Amino acid sequence: NATWAESLLAATEGSRIVRDYDTHWIGTVDCKTHPITTQEERDAVSELLAGMDCTPLFVDKDVHDAHYLGMCKQVLWPAFHNVDLVDLKSSASIGIK
Repeated sequence: NATWAESLLAATEGSRIVRDYDTHWIGTVDCKTHPITTQEERDAVSELLAGMDCTPLFVDKDVHDAHYLGMCKQVLWPAFHNVDLVDLKSSASIGIK
């Protein structure tokens, strides 16, 4: 059984992204209760997630932590989540309301 991460708002029912676009999701798999360690388990998870239009990435903990806690949270998240502030400032400076 597979479920969406609670933090993935774009995949929730009623999302404009899912409604308006043909989406395919690529990302890591979080399976704390039963770590995925064999190729057979990876294949089974890949097959299950294919039905949700997902391609799983299987990475070790060090790579995951470096990406998620480093690049994702320190670079990408601030860059993409502050776009609206940049747009507001830019629009105000040229007189757009």
